[in-house]
Amino acid sequence: MTDGGGRTRRKPSPFVGRPNALGGLLADLRTAKGLSLRQVEEATDKAVSNAYLSPLEKGSILLRPGQ
Repeated sequence: MTDGGGRTRRKPSPFVGRPNALGGLLADLRTAKGLSLRQVEEATDKAVSNAYLSPLEKGSILLRPGQ
């Protein structure tokens, strides 16, 4: 796909408009690896806090493009 100016456009994410699907995927991936929320926080050197990841997985936090 190009945008008329010759640049390639990215395909929209399948999670746009479906925040619960993204949160569910993150939770599934984390649990498949056998990691707790705190272990993810530690593994990312606190770049992803467990206090942020938990509501994100539950769909309580809605992400907007650019966040």
